[in-house]
Order: sequence, then C-alpha cells, then structure tokens
Amino acid sequence: MTKEMLEDYQNMVQEVASIDRMLERLDGRLYAPVTARGDGMPRGPVRHADELMSGWTDEKEAARALYEEKRQRLLSDLLVIERAIDTLPSRERAAMRMHYIEGLSQAEVAERMHYSKRQMERIFTRTVARLCK
Repeated sequence: MTKEMLEDYQNMVQEVASIDRMLERLDGRLYAPVTARGDGMPRGPVRHADELMSGWTDEKEAARALYEEKRQRLLSDLLVIERAIDTLPSRERAAMRMHYIEGLSQAEVAERMHYSKRQMERIFTRTVARLCK
C-alpha cells in the first residue's frame, strides 16, 4: 500500500458509487424493451428486434465488463486499505479512519482525539510510514 492510495480513498469510494450508477443505467438500457418511434413516418423493412440490437447489445456488454472490472479493482484497493488500517493499535486506527476514511482534516482529528495539531502530525507521519513499508 502507498500513501497515495490512502490519500485517494475518498475518491475511490466516490468512483465505485459512480460506476454503480453507470452500471444501473447500462443495465436499464441493456434490458429495456425495444420500442418503435411514434412519429408516423414510414420506415424501411421491419427487421426482428434481436437483429437490430445485437451489435448494440454486444457493445453494452463489453462496456459493462470494463466497468465491472474497474469496480472490482477499486474494491480490492479499498479492502487493502481497510485491512491495513485494522492492523493498527487503537489510537492510530481511530486517527487514520477519521482522516482517510471519514475525510476529516488532521486538525479536526486532533481536536476530536484531544491532541495538539503537532502531536497529531507526528502520529500521522509515523503511522503512514508503518502502513506503507
């Protein structure tokens, strides 16, 4: 694990949520019924809906697979971070969770834990070095 992964935790969570929304929309389009246009204009010969949608469905399935793969990589990284934080002593674990997972600033963490900002900086520096080795 790297410090960059820790710092990117919140972005990874947001990206997973974004991918989940994208997958829901994609599934909605993928499995939505095919409807004819209602403008009354004549069309060419009518073809079977499966024939019309086969290429489009293949593209959607490929896109879905890529999104799902990206989602799984992100979830794996998030799990690595969570497990690493869980190995820490309680004081460091609480500080790291508040800062990296809950998104509080170091000053806010220091205030909640009743430490000075300088003491909290030392705790973070030492803990991040321990996690990243």
